[in-house]
Amino acid sequence: MIKFRTYYKSDNEFRYSGGGGDLQQFIGILDKNLKQVYERDVVRGVYGLEGLEVIGEVRYSNDQCAFFIGDYGIYNMELESLEIIGNMDQNYTYSEQGELIKKYES
Repeated sequence: MIKFRTYYKSDNEFRYSGGGGDLQQFIGILDKNLKQVYERDVVRGVYGLEGLEVIGEVRYSNDQCAFFIGDYGIYNMELESLEIIGNMDQNYTYSEQGELIKKYES
């Protein structure tokens, strides 16, 4: 099943039906806490045989027809290691240098 969610900034919440806003697609996998992983989620996981810990935004690459976590293809991630730690709409942003940073919380 193809599922989408939309973030509503005015309410600071996600809605899982209806339209409006930027749609974020469920990518078809669950994290280690059995939460559904969507585009724009920020996840931590282990990449490939090297065991490299990766933290990044889940995004889709049209050029490679695959989902990525930062610069790393999800097809080479240890899926059982994935954990959602936030999302780009509520918790994270990019610095002027293009680095993923946590938003200031008051």
